[in-house]
Amino acid sequence: MSKFNIVRKHNLGLIRMRAIAFEWAEIAEAEQQMSCIYEEGELRDVLLFTKPSVKGRLSIDQNVLEVQVELGILMSPLKNLIKLEISKNLDKLLELEI
Repeated sequence: MSKFNIVRKHNLGLIRMRAIAFEWAEIAEAEQQMSCIYEEGELRDVLLFTKPSVKGRLSIDQNVLEVQVELGILMSPLKNLIKLEISKNLDKLLELEI
């Protein structure tokens, strides 16, 4: 099993980040065939995402967005590519909000 984390600091607040997280979930579902479950919280939201050989969580709060990913054996060789793709998608979504 292979794991990685991606962390982005922001100053957008929870409400604006929630919209970004929802958009990220839509992209993950449409383009990557991920199954996503979104849990809103008072101070932190969590998005759980899965597909065969991939599971993870995206969490957001007032100042930080964090993605944690676990890759199964079949996807482990693609770790760097997957991390790069997730990073690019997050950066693009955050760029649009600044």
